[in-house]
Amino acid sequence: MAGNQLRWLFEYGLNTIRYEGFHILCWRMLRWGMSIFGDLRALSFCRKDLTRPLEEIKAYRDLTICQATDADIDQLTVLFEQRWSEKQKEKLFKNKSIKDTITEQLHQGSRCFLGKIGTETVHYNWVFFGRKDYEHYYIQMRDNEALCDDGFTVNEWRGKGIHSSVNHHMLHF
Repeated sequence: MAGNQLRWLFEYGLNTIRYEGFHILCWRMLRWGMSIFGDLRALSFCRKDLTRPLEEIKAYRDLTICQATDADIDQLTVLFEQRWSEKQKEKLFKNKSIKDTITEQLHQGSRCFLGKIGTETVHYNWVFFGRKDYEHYYIQMRDNEALCDDGFTVNEWRGKGIHSSVNHHMLHF
């Protein structure tokens, strides 16, 4: 059992370094070490001036990008289940189910962009407009601002530029 846990930890470390960098691995180790005192977080915000042309991003060859509809909610629910640990799900979805949360976000005007390979959804990313109750970040947005957040790519499809392609599509939107 301990061998499997060590192997998972080693693979997690290598994947973190590969996809996000050594500094992110160090940050996560610091967060884990400090977790006995509370939840240590760092947020990074960037502003994108959309009046200037965006640099072109070449999409993965079989990638289709579209906006989520009610028909995609079941697939999104499965991806949310994959993404969050049980402890995180208890914290994030304590008042509503994952499916109800996704449905509510779509019906309140938030947009979810999907990356699909064939009929399989392999990535999602959200755009929130004028959202005043983004409780875990304490963000107050103006009317002409949007928040791009909560992107997730299925493990098997990481490292293929899918997130960049979907994000580029979102910015054009």
